[in-house]
Amino acid sequence: MRCLACKSDTRVDATTTYFAQVSSGYVIIENVPCKKCTQCGEEFFSASVVECIEQILDKNNLYNHWLRRVKTAHGSPHSQVDLLFQTIITNTFPPSFSFQFT
Repeated sequence: MRCLACKSDTRVDATTTYFAQVSSGYVIIENVPCKKCTQCGEEFFSASVVECIEQILDKNNLYNHWLRRVKTAHGSPHSQVDLLFQTIITNTFPPSFSFQFT
């Protein structure tokens, strides 16, 4: 398959960092598997990787919902909710994926 940006035929297996802006800030996902064009550097994700990214972003939305409820109910810091969410994410996705929530 040709690169959509430069029409080159050569792509290699690589990993990249995926950034997404969400309502509460940013989600940064490191070590995301991709195919990278050797000529222009354009990155392509498989359908399964896109599905994992979408699940991560959906879980981030769920986390923010939990966080709002905890703050509303208790007015307390959210470190316990952060820990719970990190545990859910870590146990859901392949170990090659790594996450930062800002």
